[in-house]
Amino acid sequence: MRKIYQLLAFVFFATFLFLGVTACSSEERKDLRRNGEDFFVSMDVTSLRAHGEDMEDPGTTDPNTDTELDEDKVQSLRWILFPAGSDENTPAKFNHLFTAADLQAKRFVLKFKSEDLGIYDMIFIANEPSGKGVDSPAVTRKQLREIKMDMENISASEVGSGKSALFLMTANYENVSLNTSLPGSGTQTNPHRVDFTLQNKAQRPNIKGADRSAVELMRALAKMEITLKDIVTIEEDDTRAKTYSWSLPYGFEPNSSLEIRFKNMPNAYYLLPQKKMTDIPAQNYLYQFKFTGTNPDPKYVIAPPALEEPSIGGVVVGDYKIYVYLPEYLLGKNVEEEKQPGLEFIYKAEGEADMRSEFRPIDNSGGTHYDKVLEGLDLGAYCIYRNRLYKVNVKIKGKIDIWPPYV
Repeated sequence: MRKIYQLLAFVFFATFLFLGVTACSSEERKDLRRNGEDFFVSMDVTSLRAHGEDMEDPGTTDPNTDTELDEDKVQSLRWILFPAGSDENTPAKFNHLFTAADLQAKRFVLKFKSEDLGIYDMIFIANEPSGKGVDSPAVTRKQLREIKMDMENISASEVGSGKSALFLMTANYENVSLNTSLPGSGTQTNPHRVDFTLQNKAQRPNIKGADRSAVELMRALAKMEITLKDIVTIEEDDTRAKTYSWSLPYGFEPNSSLEIRFKNMPNAYYLLPQKKMTDIPAQNYLYQFKFTGTNPDPKYVIAPPALEEPSIGGVVVGDYKIYVYLPEYLLGKNVEEEKQPGLEFIYKAEGEADMRSEFRPIDNSGGTHYDKVLEGLDLGAYCIYRNRLYKVNVKIKGKIDIWPPYV
């Protein structure tokens, strides 16, 4: 009987010894694979819509899908990684550019060695500027934060629609973990996938989108929608072909003019969001639009809901909607009236010696897309926030009043 117990004990011992050796061998092979092969990490990318008070739902759009305004056009995307918690002068550890081909394939994958996995601070730049040093392998966060962009060439030829323009977009994340516990196997065909949900919700808690796992690119410029009410004459002939002309003012008198001036705004903006007041001097007139001469562009005309029953003579009156893009301008409180950023509407009717003008400052209410970044700044009411959507309706009442209430 004793021999049986000894035999069983030997069998159990040998079994455990075999399992232990097998486990060690398996773990050893696993470690060897990790040390000897590359690891691949991927992410998804979206772009944030310019937002108003309602924080649009879903709030994001896939790049290169906005066929109307091309505001989400992305032709290149740079992914820059810094050791988490390192200071502003620490060089980047990785600086990779995804090309147009990568964007078309919607594949954003980076290759890492096992020893490079860890926790990183990340900066993403879409449609990067040339000659600013963002492509330097040793670029620092300090250098990136100091990059300024001129406002020239922002206004597109199509009355400020932004069509065919490329907008700089950025995203900035801290303490993002790259490790083997991420979903995916880490191979080129099944890379580990980074989830930015935690960082996105912390930075922008008011966006309503259900899926917040992708990189959320934010445009560096603000957007303004200007609707000129009842300013376009629409005529139809017997074939229902339409012609468009300006009607300034009511009564269709010739030689009248309307001009919109953008006042008290910087002529440059920072590439990345800044947690400080804007230190770029404001210009008296940033740029202006004049509505004389050329007939209205039909694609910006907002016709009445139906043209089935036009008024006498086949003439109806429509609105004209344009979009312009403004530089960020962070201001404190108690800004003097003559220094407030805003729009000046200047109108001159035929036979009048003087122009009539009305100034409306930028009006802010509600949150922004990056309250966390701006936390702690004592900001006033007349700021211009990047990627915020401003709307204004302009109603010209004959030769007397201009009423552009913000909505």
